[in-house]
Amino acid sequence: MKFSFIKTAILFCIVLCSCHKKDMPSPEPCTNPPCDSMVVPKDTFMVWQIPMLPDFTYGFSMDPELHGDGLYFSNNLTVYGEPIHKVNKLTGQTLWNTNGSCKYQSSRSLGFYQKETKIVFKQEYCLNIRNDSDGFITGSIDFRIFPNGACDPRMSGFGEWVFVNVIPYNEKKDSTTHHLTRINIETLEIDTLLAIFSEDTYYPLVEAPSAYIESSGDTLLLFSNRSYSFKKGDGKVDFYCFNMTQKKLEWKKEDIEQTGIGAIYTPQILGDKVYYQGSNEVFMFDIATGNKIWSRRFLGESYYFTKNLIVGDKIFVKDDGYRFKALDVNTGNTIWETDPDKKYGGGLGPAYADGNVFIMGTDSGSYGAIFGLRASTGKQFWQYRTPNYKKYSSSTFGYINMIADPETGYLYTGDGVFMMCLKPPK
Repeated sequence: MKFSFIKTAILFCIVLCSCHKKDMPSPEPCTNPPCDSMVVPKDTFMVWQIPMLPDFTYGFSMDPELHGDGLYFSNNLTVYGEPIHKVNKLTGQTLWNTNGSCKYQSSRSLGFYQKETKIVFKQEYCLNIRNDSDGFITGSIDFRIFPNGACDPRMSGFGEWVFVNVIPYNEKKDSTTHHLTRINIETLEIDTLLAIFSEDTYYPLVEAPSAYIESSGDTLLLFSNRSYSFKKGDGKVDFYCFNMTQKKLEWKKEDIEQTGIGAIYTPQILGDKVYYQGSNEVFMFDIATGNKIWSRRFLGESYYFTKNLIVGDKIFVKDDGYRFKALDVNTGNTIWETDPDKKYGGGLGPAYADGNVFIMGTDSGSYGAIFGLRASTGKQFWQYRTPNYKKYSSSTFGYINMIADPETGYLYTGDGVFMMCLKPPK
C-alpha cells in the first residue's frame, strides 16, 4: 500500500510539473555548426540540420551544391556579401565559411562551378575564384570596371573556362549588345566569343551554355537567348551552336518558341543530342545538324522558373504551378502525369535518388512539404513536413531548392531556418 502511494505521488508531481512547464528558452547563437539541434524536434528521416544563420532567424540560400564530401550553400538576401558555407555532407560539420567579396550586393541568385581544386561563385557584377580546401579567394573580377561591365548572375562552366553574359554597363538600353563571354579561372583571361545585337524593341539576353566535344575534338557550346524587354508580340527565342575551338557559329535556329519568352536554365546534353526547355515548350535537337528531333508545347503552363531533370529514358518536367510529369526522352510523349489537385507546387525542380523522384509542394495544412514519388509510375509513397515549424513559425519548405546525392540517396534542402540532410524511405 505504501509503495502504491509513493508511485501515485510521483505521478502527480510529474503531471503537475508538466502543466506548469515553461516555454523553451531561445537557443544560444550557433557559432560553430552543426551545434546542438536538439532545441528543435528531430525525426527518423533527419540525418542532420544546421541553422542558416547563427541566431536562428530566416535565411535564403543559393541552390545547394555537392562536390565530393562537401555541401555548399549561402545566406542570400539575409547578409550582405553572401556568406558561403562548406560543410561535410554526411555530418553537417563546418569545413569553412567565408563572406563574399561583393559587399555592395545581396542577391538570391548565385552561380556555381567546380573544377578539381577550384570553385567559382558568381553574383551580378562579381566573380570569385576560391580554393576548395579553405574558401580562400585566389582571383576576383568586378565586371563594372570593364567597358563590357554588367552581367547576369547565371553562369556555366567547362574545363578551365566559365561562361557569363556581359553587357556594356553604361550603354543605353536601345543600343544594348549582349556578349557570350568566357573567363579562364586560372589566368583570369577574358574574351568575347559571340555578340548578339538588339533589334528595335527586342533585347536578347545570352543564357549560360552547355558544352559538347564533337568527334573532331572541337568544343561546341549550346545555348539560347531570351527576351527580357519587349513589346507584346515582339519576343523571340533563338537557339545557337557555337564552335568555341574555331570561334565560329555552326548553326542557329531562329524564333523556336511560339511565346517568344524563353526560360533561364542551361540546355542538357544527351549523347549527340541537346534538350532545351523553354517557357512552355520543350525541344530535342541533333547537335551536329541542328535538326529538331521532337518538341512539345504545353498550353496554359509555364516552365520559366523550374528546372527539369533527366534520368535514364525519362525527363521529369514541372511547371511553375502544380503540374508534374515524366516524358519519354526519345519522343517527348507523356509517360505519366500527376493529379494537379496534389499541389506539387512552387518554382523548384525535382530531385532523384534510388528509383524515386522527390518534389516540393503543400500538404493538407498548406505548409510546404516534400513528396516522394515512384519514378516509374508517379505514385506517391512519402510526404514530409519539416518538424521545425513547431518552434519556428517561418520554417517551411519551398524557398530553397532540393538536390539528391547519388552516392547515398540523401536529400539536401532548407526550410528557411535550417539547412538539412534527409534520408527518405526506400
